[in-house]
Amino acid sequence: MRKLIAIAAAGAALATAPAYAADTETATASVEILPTITLTKASDLDFGTIAVNGAGSATIAASVGASASCSANLVCPGSGSAVASFNAAGTDGVAFTASVDESSIDLVGQTDASESLELDNFTVGYDATKGQTLDGDTPVYVGATLNFNGGESAQVYSGDFNVTAEYQ
Repeated sequence: MRKLIAIAAAGAALATAPAYAADTETATASVEILPTITLTKASDLDFGTIAVNGAGSATIAASVGASASCSANLVCPGSGSAVASFNAAGTDGVAFTASVDESSIDLVGQTDASESLELDNFTVGYDATKGQTLDGDTPVYVGATLNFNGGESAQVYSGDFNVTAEYQ
């Protein structure tokens, strides 16, 4: 019994004895919240004036200075068309991406709203020098394809699409 009490007393003494080999260190947790990317429209996507002689499509590439190119049955006079362009701004040196929220939209006739054209195949392009890294105002270009069935009436057609930019 004495041995048992002696062992218990020794165990209690060891349990309350300080651990000299232990060490404690403090770490700090932190985070930097980046400001929201701003996207400012510089120009709209404009297919200009097109002569329609049947079904076809007109495409504007997503690059600086791009203009409409037309398939058979359409005539693109060569002036008045322009790629949509935006300026993205945020934290310099940080990668970002831009996208069109819709997969297709209808351009509705301004004189006869019952008529429409489908705009689809949206593409996004970036400045050849800055690419997808923010650096001041970083250019973003949006192109698309406009589809004609050949029976559209002569009028102006328009519709809106949304472009979103976000950090990668």
